[in-house]
Amino acid sequence: MGRRPPLVVPVPAPAVHGVAWLLEAAARLRGPGAFPAANRDKAVEGRCPGWTCSTDKAARELGFTSAVRLEAGLAAMFDDGGRGRAGC
Repeated sequence: MGRRPPLVVPVPAPAVHGVAWLLEAAARLRGPGAFPAANRDKAVEGRCPGWTCSTDKAARELGFTSAVRLEAGLAAMFDDGGRGRAGC
């Protein structure tokens, strides 16, 4: 199909849950309105296999085209310090 398979980086589940717990604790310390970058619920969801997606079906059936290519969006996010506000 002309595509490389997704990069899969195995990370031990206890490490993911530990980091999620630390992120939740840090958000609590920051006070109301602070949200963790990840949490324990997302850590559980992340253990499910097959967390990859494609816009091919939306493009085929709905004519969808992304306004920003993945590579450009990721570059903008990291240029923004990871705050996710690129282009806002």
